Amino acid sequence: MNKHSAHRSLWRNREYLLLWLGEQGVSALGTGISQLAFPLLILTLTDSPAAAGFSAALQQVPPLLLSLPAGALIDRWNRRRVMLVCALGLLLCVGSIPAALVIGRLTLAQVYVVAFGIGSFATFSRLAEFGAIAYLVPKEQMPTAVAQDEAAYSTVSLLAPSLSGWLFSIKRLLPFLADACSYLVLLGALLLMRRPLQGPRSAEPPHLLRDVREGIGWLWSHELLRMLAFLAGYLETLLTSSVLVVLVIAQQHNISTALVGVVLAVGGIGNLAGTVLGTQLQRRARFGRALLIVMPGFVLVWPLYGFATTPLWLGAVVVAWAIVDSTSVVQIVSYRLTSVPDELQGRVTSVYRLIVFGEVALGQALIGLCLQQFGVLATVGILWAGLLVFAISLLVSRQARRADG
Repeated sequence: MNKHSAHRSLWRNREYLLLWLGEQGVSALGTGISQLAFPLLILTLTDSPAAAGFSAALQQVPPLLLSLPAGALIDRWNRRRVMLVCALGLLLCVGSIPAALVIGRLTLAQVYVVAFGIGSFATFSRLAEFGAIAYLVPKEQMPTAVAQDEAAYSTVSLLAPSLSGWLFSIKRLLPFLADACSYLVLLGALLLMRRPLQGPRSAEPPHLLRDVREGIGWLWSHELLRMLAFLAGYLETLLTSSVLVVLVIAQQHNISTALVGVVLAVGGIGNLAGTVLGTQLQRRARFGRALLIVMPGFVLVWPLYGFATTPLWLGAVVVAWAIVDSTSVVQIVSYRLTSVPDELQGRVTSVYRLIVFGEVALGQALIGLCLQQFGVLATVGILWAGLLVFAISLLVSRQARRADG
């Protein structure tokens, strides 16, 4: 644990605040604005939903390809320097879009290259950020830090879509210009940091394959964290696929696109409520007990999607799921960040995220096919069975019941 930050309020922890305001605040809002603008831009250029989908998929490829080597390298490199280089790279990637629009030279190939570049720089940056937060924040304050991240995410999910649509309607380059400016703010925040973001590192020369194996071995030997990695991937799959489920339900019951937007947006309110609930729960119960309290919430809420037929009912289910999801995030992420040694944060987190991204990629493809072949009710039921398996596994796990964090 960082001796400089021990027993200090997060609001007086200068380095943490700079990182949180720069990365999770301004930069996250800029990213949220440009994420919606990318498919809108491609649709105006090509009128092809497939091209827009391919661009989104390209941003998900780097985490799958680069997570393991990135984690090993970041455990050797200076975290602050990694985030500075990545922020500059993201600035150049996103900034190239408005520059090309101004001179009238934007091509679909450039958009694809930019999408891949954003995914690559973000992979390294996110791993370095997780390690820095784990180093800067004392164990007892980690749930508060994670809750603040969730609150920022919830706020972005509420504000970014409307801001993106408004800026894009004025001029196509404005959402990307806003995102580029957000990276300038992040660069400034990182340059203002004075204290280190990691403990001492070994002078031993790096050995990439050995370091990757060490990260995999550490996570695999930790039974509860290994189980949590697969659980987190499954829950993230359900979260992302719930959007598709809502769209299919809306199509079947003639719910307008405008109402669907409202239904999905109210999930941000649930996320905010879940962050508060998650922090309170963590203060009153050790991690194992808190997790066993939250899991029945998932089991009870998810099947309600199979019977939701009106916008009001759908909105209620979306909010309920968001509450349970954010409550669990506070517990699981806090436990992971405080359980992993500082010198292994990059490697273990990279393996953890590879499991999560792999599940999401495979799950989204299978869920789409399942919805097409069997319909909403059967798909929801199949996914609910998976939730039951995880809930029972945690219930009978001695490590889960006894875990403290």
